[in-house]
Amino acid sequence: MFLTKYTKPNLYPIGTDIDKLFDELFESSFKEAGTNKYPATDVYTKDGVTYIEVAVSGFSDDNIEVSMENDVLIIKGSKEESQESDDRNYHTKNIARRSFVRKFTVANSVEDIEAEVKNGILQLKLIEKEKEKTKKLIKINKK
Repeated sequence: MFLTKYTKPNLYPIGTDIDKLFDELFESSFKEAGTNKYPATDVYTKDGVTYIEVAVSGFSDDNIEVSMENDVLIIKGSKEESQESDDRNYHTKNIARRSFVRKFTVANSVEDIEAEVKNGILQLKLIEKEKEKTKKLIKINKK
């Protein structure tokens, strides 16, 4: 996988032991570079390629920005709250209509990222640099 583990800064020294415990219990091959969980995101590998899918229904292509800064993949969506809701009497309101930022720390072996929005899902394909095949002979020392 091409995503690397993110180490969060220790802002609360008293909770350090608890943080370590949870980090050890729920260790994964990568961590997000933030704590925001909106919008929903899937990360998976298929045929040796890593994909990130983000649920962006309701966002147009013009309202989504994907960028890289210092090995951090940044996905931003900007959307302003609709003004038509002022005269509505909602019984329930579960559809999220807000801007978002999602960040992922990406290994430096990622050469390119392809992005496509289809059926309300932003799919990012992380393309790895081709590794040079080198052969190195190891000399066996004699005693």
